[in-house]
Amino acid sequence: MLAVLIGLALGPAGSHGGVLSLDPEKGSYDLARFVEVVRDAEARLSIEDVSAASFQSRFSGLARPALHLRADEVVWVRFRVENHGPVVPAPAPWIVEVGNYRLDDMALFRIPGSGGADRPSQTPEELSPLLPSDFEYRYPVFRLVLADGDTVFGRLRAHATMPVPLSLWSPDAFRQHAQRDCRWFGLVYGVLLSMLFFNLFIYVSLRDRLYLLYVAYVACMLAWLLSLNGQHMPLLGLTLRQGLTVLWCALGAVVFSSMVFVKAFLGTRQSTPRLHRVLSLVQALAMGILIFGPLGFERVAHLCAVAAGLGVAAGGLAVGGVRLWQGYRPARYFLMAWTALLLGVATLPLKEVGLLPQAVPGELATNLAAAAESILLSFALADRIRILRKEKEELTISRAHYLRASLTDGLTGLYNRRYFRETLEQALRQADRYRHSLSLLMLDVDDFKSFNDAHGHQAGDEVLRQLAGVMRTSARQSDTPCRYGGEEFVLLLPETGREEARDVAQRLRREIEGRVVEMADGRTGSATISIGVAEMAPGEEADRLIQRADAALYRAKRQGKNRVEVDE
Repeated sequence: MLAVLIGLALGPAGSHGGVLSLDPEKGSYDLARFVEVVRDAEARLSIEDVSAASFQSRFSGLARPALHLRADEVVWVRFRVENHGPVVPAPAPWIVEVGNYRLDDMALFRIPGSGGADRPSQTPEELSPLLPSDFEYRYPVFRLVLADGDTVFGRLRAHATMPVPLSLWSPDAFRQHAQRDCRWFGLVYGVLLSMLFFNLFIYVSLRDRLYLLYVAYVACMLAWLLSLNGQHMPLLGLTLRQGLTVLWCALGAVVFSSMVFVKAFLGTRQSTPRLHRVLSLVQALAMGILIFGPLGFERVAHLCAVAAGLGVAAGGLAVGGVRLWQGYRPARYFLMAWTALLLGVATLPLKEVGLLPQAVPGELATNLAAAAESILLSFALADRIRILRKEKEELTISRAHYLRASLTDGLTGLYNRRYFRETLEQALRQADRYRHSLSLLMLDVDDFKSFNDAHGHQAGDEVLRQLAGVMRTSARQSDTPCRYGGEEFVLLLPETGREEARDVAQRLRREIEGRVVEMADGRTGSATISIGVAEMAPGEEADRLIQRADAALYRAKRQGKNRVEVDE
C-alpha cells in the first residue's frame, strides 16, 4: 500500500508544457500541470532576470504532479496563456489560489502579451494579494485579468519543506469552491465547539479539574485548526506574516495543553514516572515552539515541532498502552482517540514530503480526526467519572461517619468548633482559588444566662437544640452549621454573597423568634437570637473573617438584640 502511495505521489517523470489554453466553459485549472520552474538556490534572481527572453529556456516542467518547496529555497514559477483555436477568448478575470499561506516570500507578476522565448520581455506588473480582511478566504488569492499571450511569474519561498498547490479559478467557480470549503470546516468546528461547551458545563457542575484541562485542550485544538487551515486570517483580519505567527503560537499551545491533559487524565506521575518525564520533555519542546516561532527563528521552531510531534505520537500511545495494561479502563477510549488523531495528522507531513498525493485531503482528514478525537476523549472522561464516582461515594460515606463520630457536638448534633476551623480554612482556600463568594453567620442566643437563671438549664439546652434543628433544616447540603461554643453558633455559606447571607440570617432569626419552649414545670418561654454576617474578602485569613462576623454580632447586641447586622 505504501509503495502505491509513493508511486502516486511521485507520478510519471517528465515535463509539463507550461502553456495554458483557457476555456471559458471550464471553471478551474490545476496549475501544477502547466507551470514551469526555476530553482534559485542563491536567491539572487529578480523578476527582470527571469522574464528576460534569454532566460526562458532555463524553465522546466515539474517532475511530479505537484509543486514542492524545499527549506529556504526560492522557486520561480511560470505559465503562459496561449490560445490556438479559431476563436480567441476576450480578456477575462481569473483568480489564482496559492494553497499554502505558510510561505516566507510570495509574489506574483503578470507580463501582458509576452511569454515566448523568441519575444522580448515587457514591463512586469506586480499583483497584490487580496487581503483576508477584504476577501474572506483562508489562502492567499490574486485577482488578475488574463488575455492571449500573457505570462504569469511567481516567486515562492518557505522555511521548511512543504507543498504549494496552485490553482486558477473563474470567479463563479471559486465562489462555489469557497462555499463548499466553509461547509466542511463548519461541520468540524461545530463538533469541537459542541464538545467544548458540553464539557465546560460538566466542569461547572462537577468542579472536576480534568474537565477544565480537556476544555483548554479542545480550545487550543480549535485555535490550531483555524490557524492550520488559514481561517484565522479573515476571521481576525491578519496579514500573512501575522497569520504565521499565530500558527506557531497555536501549535505550541495545542502540544503543551495536550501533554498537560494526558498526564492528568492517565495519572502518569504515579503510574508511569518514566513516561511522565518523556511527556514533560514534549512540553518543553512546545515551549520552544511558542518562543522561537513568533520570534522568527522558524527553522528552530520547526525542529522543535518535528521532535514534539514524534514525542506526542510515541509518548501518548506508550503511556496509554501501559495504563490499559495496568487495568485503567478509560485508557481504552484514550487510545482510540489518540490513534484517530495521529492517523489524521500524519497526512500533513506525508503530503509535505511528497509521500502522499495532493489528491489526498490532508487538511480535511486532520480536521475530521480532531473532531473524532474530541468525541472519544469525552467518552473517556465519562467512563473515568463513573469509576471515580463509585469510589468517591464509598470514601464519602466512610469519611462522613468518622467525622460525625469525632467532630460533632453531643448536645446539638452539629459539628463542633474544631471541625468548623478545619472546614473554614479549606473553604477559604477553595473560594479564593476559584474566585467564589463565601459568607459566615455568627449566631448568639440573646440573654441566655438570664434565660437559664429564670427557667433552668434544661430549658436552656432545649433552646440550643431547637436552634441547632432550625439551622440544620434551613442549611443547604454545601453549608456547614456548627456549635462554636456555649450559646454561640456559626453557619458557613459557600458560594453565597453578602445579601443572600443576610436573607438566610433573617429567616433564621424569625424562625427562632416564633418558637415556644416548654419547661419541665409546664410553663412556656421563648428566646431570640442576634446574628452577625460577614462576606470573605479576597485573600482573607480565617481569623479575620471570624473577627468581622463577631464584630457584626456584637453590634446587633448593642443595637437592641433580636436583629441581623452585616459587616460592610
